[in-house]
Amino acid sequence: MNLAARARGRIIHQSFDVTMIPPQGGELGDTDAAWDIGQGLMREAMALLKAAAEKEGFEVQIEVMQVVY
Repeated sequence: MNLAARARGRIIHQSFDVTMIPPQGGELGDTDAAWDIGQGLMREAMALLKAAAEKEGFEVQIEVMQVVY
């Protein structure tokens, strides 16, 4: 029995917050580079989570919010 069947019709909604803080010091860089780094890392993480959950029979919907400051 896969995990989706074991969930017995219950929706699983997960939220988590990740903050990545680079070493401090030096000149403050452009937000575009940081944005691209964050998007790339999140895209990879979402792909892994989506593939694992779909393999277990779940339909997966992912929403992302990113802030760079």
